[in-house]
Amino acid sequence: MVLALALILILLGATGPLATYQWRRGRWLRVGRWILHTFSPHAVNGVPMVGVFFILLGIAFLWQPAVLLALLAGVGFVVVLAASVNRGPTARLPKPLRPKASTAGEGEQSEQREEKGRQRRAV
Repeated sequence: MVLALALILILLGATGPLATYQWRRGRWLRVGRWILHTFSPHAVNGVPMVGVFFILLGIAFLWQPAVLLALLAGVGFVVVLAASVNRGPTARLPKPLRPKASTAGEGEQSEQREEKGRQRRAV
């Protein structure tokens, strides 16, 4: 039973890095856009680390010291989310998932919003 649970967690975790690879190749975009619109762009940026976390959690069922590695992967996930928030989520998104600015005015508005956000963080 433990082996089956470990295998399920490892396979489930493997879909995280695999999904990121597929998004960069222009595949599985519907899933990526669903995550993007349902949760946030930050969630899309964190998908590979969540996958690594689940892989290591599955390995931890088979080899107990791997719990420490899973903990480090969880910390890595938080670091990825923090970096995504600080640097802007769209820069780290796979190119096929990045929103396209249809007009120059929209691009300027988003730049103004980012500048206001930087000013708030500086205070």
